[in-house]
Amino acid sequence: MEEYTDFNGKRFADLDKSVQRTIKNASIHSIVIKKESQELKYEIFVRLNQGSISLKPQELRNCIYRGSFNNMLEDISANNKTFAFLIGAENKRKNYQETILRYFALKNFQEYSSSISRTLNLYMGRHQNDSKEEIEKFKKEFNSNIDIIKQVLGEDAFFGYDRAQGKMMNKFSGSTYDSIIIGFSMFNNHDIMIHSDEIRRRIKEMKMNDSEYQDYTYAATGSKARVIGRIMKVYELLSKIIGKKGDYGVERTFSKETKEELWHEGYICTYCGNEILSIDDAEVDHIAAFVSGGETIKENAQLLHRHCNREKHDNDVEFEDEEEELDN
Repeated sequence: MEEYTDFNGKRFADLDKSVQRTIKNASIHSIVIKKESQELKYEIFVRLNQGSISLKPQELRNCIYRGSFNNMLEDISANNKTFAFLIGAENKRKNYQETILRYFALKNFQEYSSSISRTLNLYMGRHQNDSKEEIEKFKKEFNSNIDIIKQVLGEDAFFGYDRAQGKMMNKFSGSTYDSIIIGFSMFNNHDIMIHSDEIRRRIKEMKMNDSEYQDYTYAATGSKARVIGRIMKVYELLSKIIGKKGDYGVERTFSKETKEELWHEGYICTYCGNEILSIDDAEVDHIAAFVSGGETIKENAQLLHRHCNREKHDNDVEFEDEEEELDN
């Protein structure tokens, strides 16, 4: 014992009677945290983690969510040299592991929680002790996606674009990574490979010239609208090049036929309350927002003025940004 050194090496019977009585009458208080209370464990670790050297979020997850899934993250981080090459930096403080986790957690982006950190925590909690078969399937999927991306896009696959400097960055961008790796995962490797030259050219053009994609990858990148927006941008680009919906199969945009079916003279824009004079002035909008799980079907469609639809979209993005700031 460090505090009561006089007690060291003694039996209970060797202690003074007064000390024995104190020990016998003492109450030992404990707090039981149930196995399923993973979020509470994470919060406790965060609050305890206030020393001079704070643990990074993934270092905390490594402590709390130990199991087969965490072991897989460690395995891929240590052994996938192509992934390390595309990151272009050393694996400091579980950075590789968190980047790999982002792929799996954000792939089901319709289930996105209130922030990226919370989404990652929830995903690790759900998959903490996945079976050996499931883990092998995950590992094979990730390694295959990284391999095809390296072959098609090269060493700058995950580099972002610096709008302020007007040039490509010479370093890894997490938001660009999300959009590329998840977008590619929605198509089989054969379809991607046979269009590799065009995909490489069009991806670079999108990074440099598509202002909407730049918005989704430049600021407040953890908001749900921007997470889904940047992923869908790559998905839609690949779908157009390849000529298929891919394995994902969820449409974000309405067809021309849906727009024509909705249109009639005297149609009132629900955003501004004024008449839409021409179908050419209208755009089809999701009634229940796509980012909230709204389907791209006629029953969930309405016409808005082109200006109103884009203003509504901008307001939705601003609202998501405010939520993200509160989370942080």
